[in-house]
Amino acid sequence: MSGRLGSIKSVTLRNVEEDIISEPELYFDDSGNWRKIIFLPYNMLWRIMIVFSILLNCWIVTYNISFSNELTAGDLVIYYLCECFYFIDVVLTIMHRYMLPYRKTQVYLPKNSYILIIDVLTLLPYYEIYYILHLSSRGRAYGFSWDYMKSKVLLRILNIALFFHNTNNIPGLNHVLVTTGLQIVAFYLYQVIMSSFFFALRNAKGRKWTDNLVYHNFDNESSIQWCILTNTIIGNVLAHNWPGIVKPENVTEEMVFMVTMVLGFLMHIMIFFGQLTALYIKKIADQYDFSARLNVITQMLDDWNVSNKTKREAIDKYNQFWEKKYGTKRMPLAFYEIPKSLRSDCTIDVFWYALKHSQLFNELEFSTLKNLSLRMKNEFYMPGEFLYRRDEIKKKMYYIVSGVVEVFGENERGSSLISFSGGTVLGEISSLMLFKSIVSLRCATYTTVQTLDAKNLARTMRKYHRTNTALYTKLHQRFRLAREMQHEDLVKLKSKSQKRTSMKWIKQQWHSIYTEHKAKTVLEERYQQITVYHTSRFLGLYVLSDDVELKKKIICLKSTCPYLLEPSSSFRRFCEYIVLGAVVIQSLLLPYLSFFQKKFTNLQTGWLYMLDLVFVFGLYLDLSTVIKRNRKKQMTHLSNIIIYRGKQVSTLVDIFSMVPLEFTSLVLSMSTHTMAVLRLNRVVRIYKIFKAIQQAQLNVWVNYLQIRMVKYFLLFLYTLYFTSCIMFGMTCFSKCDPYGWLSYNSVLRALVSENGKNKSERATNFLLSLDYTASRLLSLTWAHNYAYSVMDIIVEHFVTLFGYYLFSFCFAELAACSVLQLEVRNKYLRYLKGLKSFAARTRIPTNLRNFMYDMVRCHWHYNKRYDITGPNSIIIDMPENLKNDILIDRIVRCLKTVPFFIDVGDDFVRDVAKIAELNVLPPGTIMLRTDVLQTQMHVILRGYCTVESSIPTDKYHKYINTYSYGDCFPLMELFLGVNTFLNVVSATTVELITIHRRDLMNCIKNRDRLHRDLEKVVQGHMDAYYMVLTRQKGRLPEMLSGQKSLGRGDYFAYDVNDKVREDSQKVIFTRTYQRLGIWECLRYFLFRRTLEPTSKIFVSWEIFRCTVATLYVLYVLFFMKFYVRRRDPIDPIIRRSFDIILIFDLYVRFHVQYYDEKGIKITHPLYTAYHYLKTSFVLDAFCVFPFQDMNLHTMFGNNHRYHVLMLLYNVVKPLNLHRAYNGLNYLQEESKQGRAMFYQNIRYVGLVLVVLGILSSTLEIVTCWEKSTSRDIFYTCSNDSWITQSMVSSKIDQNFYTPSIICIYAVLSIFATCTVGVFKFDTSKELILIFLLTAVLFGLRWFVLAKITSSRISGNRTLIHYQHSMKVFLDFMKKYCPNSNLAHETVSHYEHIWKKTRGYNTGMTLSSFHKVLKTDLTVYLYSTALKSTYLLWGVDSSTIRFISSYFDEIYYRKDAEIIRCNDINHYIYIVYKGQVDISVANDKLCILTVGGMFGCLSSNGNTRQTINARTKVNVDILRIDSTIFNNLITDDPKIKQKLTRERFLKTEYLMPYDSKKASKTDVTSDVISGSLYVESRTLKTFFINPTNTYYMIYSYVTNVHFATFSSLVIMTIIVAVQHSHMSSYNAYIYLMDAYFFTKVVMGFHVTYMDQESGLFVKYYSMIWRRYLRSLTGFWLDLGSLVPFELFASFFFESNSPILNYFLLNRTLRVLFMIKYYTDCKNTLTVSKHLRWTYLMYVMILLIHLNACLWWLISCSDMTCSYFKRIGHEPYVTVEEEDTRSSFRLAYLYVINVFTSTGLKIITPTSNAELIATIVMVCVAQYILIALTAGFATMLVQDKSVMTQFERKASHVLKYLELANLSLSLRNRVWNYYIMLWTRGRGPWIPTLITDAPPYIKGDIMQLLFGKYLKDHFLFKRTHVDFQRQLIICMEVCVFLPGMYIVQKGDVDNCMYFIDEGEVIVYEKYGKMEVEHVVLNSGKSFGESQGLFCTPHDKSYKARYTSRILILNKKRWKFLLQWFPASKEQIEEQANRRLGMHKMGNRC
Repeated sequence: MSGRLGSIKSVTLRNVEEDIISEPELYFDDSGNWRKIIFLPYNMLWRIMIVFSILLNCWIVTYNISFSNELTAGDLVIYYLCECFYFIDVVLTIMHRYMLPYRKTQVYLPKNSYILIIDVLTLLPYYEIYYILHLSSRGRAYGFSWDYMKSKVLLRILNIALFFHNTNNIPGLNHVLVTTGLQIVAFYLYQVIMSSFFFALRNAKGRKWTDNLVYHNFDNESSIQWCILTNTIIGNVLAHNWPGIVKPENVTEEMVFMVTMVLGFLMHIMIFFGQLTALYIKKIADQYDFSARLNVITQMLDDWNVSNKTKREAIDKYNQFWEKKYGTKRMPLAFYEIPKSLRSDCTIDVFWYALKHSQLFNELEFSTLKNLSLRMKNEFYMPGEFLYRRDEIKKKMYYIVSGVVEVFGENERGSSLISFSGGTVLGEISSLMLFKSIVSLRCATYTTVQTLDAKNLARTMRKYHRTNTALYTKLHQRFRLAREMQHEDLVKLKSKSQKRTSMKWIKQQWHSIYTEHKAKTVLEERYQQITVYHTSRFLGLYVLSDDVELKKKIICLKSTCPYLLEPSSSFRRFCEYIVLGAVVIQSLLLPYLSFFQKKFTNLQTGWLYMLDLVFVFGLYLDLSTVIKRNRKKQMTHLSNIIIYRGKQVSTLVDIFSMVPLEFTSLVLSMSTHTMAVLRLNRVVRIYKIFKAIQQAQLNVWVNYLQIRMVKYFLLFLYTLYFTSCIMFGMTCFSKCDPYGWLSYNSVLRALVSENGKNKSERATNFLLSLDYTASRLLSLTWAHNYAYSVMDIIVEHFVTLFGYYLFSFCFAELAACSVLQLEVRNKYLRYLKGLKSFAARTRIPTNLRNFMYDMVRCHWHYNKRYDITGPNSIIIDMPENLKNDILIDRIVRCLKTVPFFIDVGDDFVRDVAKIAELNVLPPGTIMLRTDVLQTQMHVILRGYCTVESSIPTDKYHKYINTYSYGDCFPLMELFLGVNTFLNVVSATTVELITIHRRDLMNCIKNRDRLHRDLEKVVQGHMDAYYMVLTRQKGRLPEMLSGQKSLGRGDYFAYDVNDKVREDSQKVIFTRTYQRLGIWECLRYFLFRRTLEPTSKIFVSWEIFRCTVATLYVLYVLFFMKFYVRRRDPIDPIIRRSFDIILIFDLYVRFHVQYYDEKGIKITHPLYTAYHYLKTSFVLDAFCVFPFQDMNLHTMFGNNHRYHVLMLLYNVVKPLNLHRAYNGLNYLQEESKQGRAMFYQNIRYVGLVLVVLGILSSTLEIVTCWEKSTSRDIFYTCSNDSWITQSMVSSKIDQNFYTPSIICIYAVLSIFATCTVGVFKFDTSKELILIFLLTAVLFGLRWFVLAKITSSRISGNRTLIHYQHSMKVFLDFMKKYCPNSNLAHETVSHYEHIWKKTRGYNTGMTLSSFHKVLKTDLTVYLYSTALKSTYLLWGVDSSTIRFISSYFDEIYYRKDAEIIRCNDINHYIYIVYKGQVDISVANDKLCILTVGGMFGCLSSNGNTRQTINARTKVNVDILRIDSTIFNNLITDDPKIKQKLTRERFLKTEYLMPYDSKKASKTDVTSDVISGSLYVESRTLKTFFINPTNTYYMIYSYVTNVHFATFSSLVIMTIIVAVQHSHMSSYNAYIYLMDAYFFTKVVMGFHVTYMDQESGLFVKYYSMIWRRYLRSLTGFWLDLGSLVPFELFASFFFESNSPILNYFLLNRTLRVLFMIKYYTDCKNTLTVSKHLRWTYLMYVMILLIHLNACLWWLISCSDMTCSYFKRIGHEPYVTVEEEDTRSSFRLAYLYVINVFTSTGLKIITPTSNAELIATIVMVCVAQYILIALTAGFATMLVQDKSVMTQFERKASHVLKYLELANLSLSLRNRVWNYYIMLWTRGRGPWIPTLITDAPPYIKGDIMQLLFGKYLKDHFLFKRTHVDFQRQLIICMEVCVFLPGMYIVQKGDVDNCMYFIDEGEVIVYEKYGKMEVEHVVLNSGKSFGESQGLFCTPHDKSYKARYTSRILILNKKRWKFLLQWFPASKEQIEEQANRRLGMHKMGNRC
């Protein structure tokens, strides 16, 4: 904008560049002011530096305190340098706080005073003072207490938390980076602090963790190495990946490890993952939403049988739409949330060139141009779209920003007359005067235009009369000049003999003039003969296009060398694939050859150099490919391309990768290994692979989940591969380091010396390195390789951390993609859930409820609930030509089959098709009812309908017809305006064309002849069929097309069941077989009848078959090998039994019916069998193939025949579950409400279990080979196999099932990355096998965890936004309006609405339905109330049906004021439920019950009320606009007569027609008439108010904390305490019982509010009855108190351990917490800490429960034995008799399993414990998913509102960026959005205030801003009620320092009131600003402009951050009509103070 405005000499506006500095964004330059240094602490770079200084000092202090007593000089310099930085920051922060005037010039808030005090305290030199005093008194003796004084810096961690908290709440930042930084900092701080404490434990007595350090090579005297060692141990445990040797040895160390594991689990899986998931959802949501819409569009195109050519064209158009405009076609609505002054700055910058190119507007004043620019629009058109067509009315001025527009004459399909490109102005005259176009304008390319239509121009010019006159003067001059130029002497055309048209001649003239002008030569004589007006004056409006812009699908842009390639050409993409292939090959070969082979052969060298040449060729292609700088411009000059590429880092990396570094080794005489390593610079080319994947992710058609799985799989694979090479190279570069991990490792030593394996069987160094790296990177905690030296420890730690964060990003991004994939379906399920709640609340009958569900499901299956036509159409962004080809032509073809549209002309039919709507209706929909006035015409596009006529003769003969494609109804009734005769019901799913009568008649009226003919026909029809139309007799002709339906698929198929004779069926049945010839005998093998797939018989069989298949798979995977080993004869019987059932299923499947492509149900057995053969027969037959009977298992010899047989069965038989899997998928798709997630979880859990079973069984079979004897088959696991050498198996009692259990545990450990044992995979075969298993299981884990977790990440979005709005409202009221009564009233109002609707308002729900369903529902819901009204009593049902859908249902709580006296109201209210008091001047007139009507009954549309309407109880009101109601009843004389009489009497309320009857229908009337809501006088009892503060605290503490801890303690007592020792615990048990008994007592006295009436129930009997009937109330409380142990003591001995289990009922108290949380989470004021507390307690409870179960299994007779070892010493058995110690170890074991840390502390000692561990791991994975999803849901919900706000703001910024808005203005807009969020979390006035009822909104606004009206000279004498309603019309806006509020010359019809801040009044003279005055808070300005719509004579801008109240005349002008006295007062004061007279109507 700065450049554009600076070029205007006539405008006295200072250059915007003077208003902007870089950081932070300012509106005035303060660069020379020293005071600006106080804003340095708010600079982002400075804040980051302060954070780093704090972190550095924390490390130095902890290192000094724990590890080293003395610091080096360098350490001290760094320490005090960081202290200086922090001192400067604190000083500047204090200065900022107290330099108030200068602080206000920017928007930064001062730092919290408490934080400042802490900062000052941490800067006091305690250590230095103590050091000096101590030194002066005692000398240089070291005092350990000195160093502890430095720990003050740890308090500054609070500043780090504050920094990240504030940064996370700033929109627009890279929050993924911020969140990752926060997690890294938290990880680092905990690691540093806890490692210091852990190091201090080395001096403990007894066994300690340092006893294990004899197996590490490090310097015991080196403090830095101690620091490294402890940090890596704590860091790895915190990252839950520590399979190392160091283990806790005492209680304190165990507690440290447990706390670290739990915190690490919370930080990583819960918090970090949840935050990343929320951020990735925000990051890809826009692209995914666009992609989801495209998928629906493509499905619709397939369903409509659109040609492939048209479909590809549509896909190309949408690709361009996303590429060019990010899917945003119009200005986002969020743009209008910023102030008008800033909007005008943006719009004038965007539309500046358009206005200045126009010769009509280029000389207007700048203020006029700014206001005009606000009305302009930025539009874009796809290729093929028309700006306007020939004979259309031109209403807009077009300015072409970019692209090419072609001009066509009559023939639009021929060649264009001329083409225009960017800079062209078209139709500027049309913005002032409308003309019919004589040409058509069509876009040849993607085109961006700026438009100004006539309507918006007229609205703007109403404010500028002089400008308007000048414009029309210019217009008339143009007309006069055009008339003069029509003279034949001025227009000389070439002769026709030269065959040159006038357009060619004009082109020639323009080209010649342009050439001469460019050459600056004198025009030739032939051009001088033509007038200057014709040649040059208006040619500036046009720019001819260049031919290059029209080129399509080209490879090269130049035909000469060097060629320039088009980046999107197929040749360029093909070359990229070749280069990527070369990169992949090199990246895989080079590291292995360099580190492990250590040299290259000549053949390998040659091939590698060939790959280098391929890459050089790729670099050449990069340097010769056109560069697209942005979405509009591209770089096509070769030198510019090379320079631009040379500046990019990627090009420099490519050049570096081509440098042959290995040649330097020849010069320097290096070794061959060094030469091989120098080739590794080629590996950096791998970035191209991930760059290509990143580009693929931007494609809107790609599968987001699959592409990201590929990306992370490659990332993990390459990271694992490269890291393993590097780790091997570090320890064995030239030769292996004896202190490296490879030489040290005990397993490798065993391979060399102890193990007797052959060398060929030993694992290679590559596999060992891969195994070691994988164990750390992938957290495979079963590995048995350990680091030895300090360097190995450091590298191992960093590899662990890299895998830790890589897994986090992978898991989060995959989960985010899965969440978005499920989002569309989740919205649908949430919508269904809302409908269920709506149906239950409104008690909708079953038939309507089912119809409603069927309608919604139909729309979901057909178009995913998107609209096909209308303003919200899914294809609204589709180019017009494609829309015509796809949709309009489809409708036209159908309409042309209707007799009415056959002969009316194609143009008319096309116009009708454009206004038509498409709807899809399910079977059974009543589309038309008899005796109803119809306003729509319907034409069937697909499907069938049954029609019944109500004409007497038809009704007598039971006339029923079938309508299909092209049939129209009701045609004549629609034109005649009479009630319908037909009852039309859909027989199948019907796609219906709907045309509104009003729109159709408008199209007909535009064609006079057609209109006259139609009127003649209609009148003739009325005369001929008068008797029929009056319902006397006769029959109307049919309007049928006679064509067949074009329906297809299951939706639109019509199943006709014709009744034919049985012999006829037999002939048809046999004739089909006779066509087979010799194969006719097949009919004897098939049943005559086939099976309906939805019949109960087949469904039952399918369930039985799936059950059998599941049992068969379980038998094969887990039991078959045991029977085979023993040659048990029962094995073949079992297998053959299963096979027989499955073979019979094959036969059954031959007889299952199906639908063909045409939608016809196929029932003949021959065709059903053929269909089955073509589909799943091969797979089913393969699953039952008799491998054993065919001796296929002996293909590898008889020695291993059973081995091969079991492998075959493991692979083949699980395929039988494919039908069960598909069945669950079908159930998931067809589920109605919340079952979809259940079916999905079952599907994925079953998949995981089957895969784990297959792999574990296969692993066992491969490991243990068979040895056959004559009697048995022995499976032996050799002594050197991994099963026998593993730690788990070596200590477990061996039996027949042990290898199977170990294999299951091993596979599960790899899948869950969780184990407590070491599996020794030593041989190459075993390692390769385990790597394959790891790859498969990790991919499966990613996929399944992402899918299941994402399905659980959900939440009620409506509730989330309500809760956020409530929090914002309460914060606002606390800050600005501390009135507790108003806040309570508002909260109660919205709580009442939420309880009534649960976020699904009746009006909103009904508006989403089809009109048929909406009318049916509204008639059912509202007809009783409407018929009870005085006006509508006695009218026919068709009238009620007609008007019922126009009412809205609103809700008021008790004592709400619906209408106040003197309110200006335009609504009519009808009491639907409840009672309303009507009063005047505190005198009660009446009580309106159901059917009572009040409000605006006048015909003017609004009125000034004289009554007060207050609710007596909770009330539901039906509301309708008075104007709409008057229009609806114009045709009913009875209603009009009643209403006219009431208007004459000026009635404002009407009693129900039958008050007694109405009161009986109202439930609340009976309630109030009773004594239920008054306190009982007969019983002296007390009542507890549930909203009492003390009771709420008691309830919270009892249900959340006491209940949870009581359950935990009781579980521990039950498990770990012998009953003989229970006496010491009984006191606690019964004390807690007594405490919880108080809960029961209070339950009988807690009052409650009746939801219907809103009154508190204080009748004692009702309270205790309600409490007794509550299952989760009294009975749960009582069940947790009953002392069952006392009753059991009579039946069991006193020392029996069974007695403890009778205390289990006390653990039910945990349900108190669950119930309390469930009740609170659905309220609007739920606190965040309650959600965190709930999730934390759930996790603790689950861990404690599993610890108790493990203790029960592993500890018998209160003695626990387990295996333990120190370092590499042999395992020893330890027996722990101390209950506390053993229970602590159980906790450690469970936490170790849950967090997958991998500590080798406790090992299972029996098969039972191993099985328990397997179960625990499975449960842990499920709990992990549940907790992860719970935390993620909470974090996603917390971020959802900010995410939505940020997305809206980013949409605006993207749109403005694409509109070429200057960068400085974009920064201003973005900074304003940031301030809008950080200060107000959205709008400046909370939405709960703006959306509140008038009485609440008026009271709050009056309290906030009423003083400005009471004290203002214009309004202080006006009526109080006038002021009350005037204050509601005010808008609130905040202006940042230096932001313009209004400028001189602006006409905005507004007056302004300053609420906060200061405003500068100034004038400009050139570039100088002269300040006149500074307005403070309470002042106002713009009175004359706001009253009389005059231009502002001065400019105003905010000096500080200012909150301004804006009063626009348009919003309150209506009040003046109804308050004439106030109007006179305003005019009088205006005349006296402003010199103005009466207010006109101009504004």
